[in-house]
Amino acid sequence: MKYFTQTIEAIQTVLSDKRYLLGFVFFSSAFFVLIFQIQVIATPGNSISYQADLLGYKDWLFFAAISVLNGLFVAMEVYMTKFRNKTRAGSLAGTAISGAGTLSGIVATIFAAATCSLCVSAIFSFLGANGVIFLVENRGLVVSLSLILLISALVMTSRRLYTACETCRI
Repeated sequence: MKYFTQTIEAIQTVLSDKRYLLGFVFFSSAFFVLIFQIQVIATPGNSISYQADLLGYKDWLFFAAISVLNGLFVAMEVYMTKFRNKTRAGSLAGTAISGAGTLSGIVATIFAAATCSLCVSAIFSFLGANGVIFLVENRGLVVSLSLILLISALVMTSRRLYTACETCRI
């Protein structure tokens, strides 16, 4: 519960500045378009209207959730970068934590395409037939893990905002 309230407070702190709020809206919209376009481009013969018809309301909700979480993460990371620059404490550990959160966001965004069976086969064909079949059959698990990765990235970032070491400011 402590981490949940700490994350909410960090989000409110970051989004209280209009610049970061605007960045959040921009990046959320960009991620939404990116997730949708990955599926359109990756599937041969696919078009925007055809892909839109294929997706159900659960897919659209998942895209929105992934996009909002990614937008929040980017806004918080930019805020933390500015915060670190003000305190002049850019350490290797802080960079590693940022990198882990960013990697979580990227992986979750790529796995967001797992909502559509055709897209899974086109995007993850390098995994082979067994890998694609596994992803298609366990789509709910993959989607859940994607959301957990993004939420954990937000929690890690918010913890750095409020529980900084006094010596190194990580």
